[in-house]
Amino acid sequence: MLGKDREESIDGEWRTIKEAIIAAARKKLGVKKMEKKKPWMKKEILRMMKDRRRYKQA
Repeated sequence: MLGKDREESIDGEWRTIKEAIIAAARKKLGVKKMEKKKPWMKKEILRMMKDRRRYKQA
Protein backbone atom coordinates (compact mmCIF):
# COMPACT_ATOMS: atom_id res chain seq x y z
CA MET A 1 0.00 0.00 0.00
CA LEU A 2 1.25 3.45 -0.84
CA GLY A 3 1.98 6.00 1.84
CA LYS A 4 -0.19 9.10 2.10
CA ASP A 5 2.63 11.35 0.81
CA ARG A 6 3.16 9.05 -2.16
CA GLU A 7 -0.58 9.07 -3.01
CA GLU A 8 -0.70 12.88 -2.89
CA SER A 9 2.40 13.02 -5.07
CA ILE A 10 0.83 10.71 -7.66
CA ASP A 11 -2.44 12.69 -7.60
CA GLY A 12 -0.50 15.92 -8.09
CA GLU A 13 1.45 14.45 -11.00
CA TRP A 14 -1.77 13.19 -12.58
CA ARG A 15 -3.38 16.64 -12.26
CA THR A 16 -0.33 18.22 -13.90
CA ILE A 17 -0.38 15.74 -16.80
CA LYS A 18 -4.15 16.12 -17.23
CA GLU A 19 -3.94 19.93 -17.29
CA ALA A 20 -1.09 19.79 -19.82
CA ILE A 21 -3.09 17.51 -22.13
CA ILE A 22 -6.19 19.71 -21.89
CA ALA A 23 -4.16 22.89 -22.51
CA ALA A 24 -2.44 21.36 -25.56
CA ALA A 25 -5.78 20.17 -26.96
CA ARG A 26 -7.34 23.60 -26.53
CA LYS A 27 -4.34 25.26 -28.16
CA LYS A 28 -4.28 22.88 -31.12
CA LEU A 29 -8.01 22.23 -31.60
CA GLY A 30 -9.56 25.36 -30.15
CA VAL A 31 -12.79 25.53 -28.22
CA LYS A 32 -15.98 24.61 -30.03
CA LYS A 33 -18.63 27.26 -29.63
CA MET A 34 -22.15 26.00 -29.18
CA GLU A 35 -24.63 27.24 -31.74
CA LYS A 36 -28.14 28.09 -30.71
CA LYS A 37 -30.60 25.48 -31.80
CA LYS A 38 -33.54 26.54 -33.88
CA PRO A 39 -36.95 25.63 -32.56
CA TRP A 40 -38.30 22.75 -34.61
CA MET A 41 -41.85 22.64 -33.24
CA LYS A 42 -43.45 25.36 -35.30
CA LYS A 43 -47.11 26.19 -35.76
CA GLU A 44 -47.11 24.43 -39.13
CA ILE A 45 -45.86 21.17 -37.61
CA LEU A 46 -48.40 21.36 -34.78
CA ARG A 47 -51.16 21.93 -37.36
CA MET A 48 -49.99 18.93 -39.37
CA MET A 49 -50.00 16.76 -36.23
CA LYS A 50 -53.53 17.87 -35.44
CA ASP A 51 -54.66 17.11 -39.02
CA ARG A 52 -53.03 13.68 -38.87
CA ARG A 53 -54.82 12.83 -35.63
CA ARG A 54 -58.11 13.96 -37.17
CA TYR A 55 -57.58 11.80 -40.28
CA LYS A 56 -56.57 8.76 -38.21
CA GLN A 57 -59.82 8.95 -36.26
CA ALA A 58 -61.96 9.08 -39.42
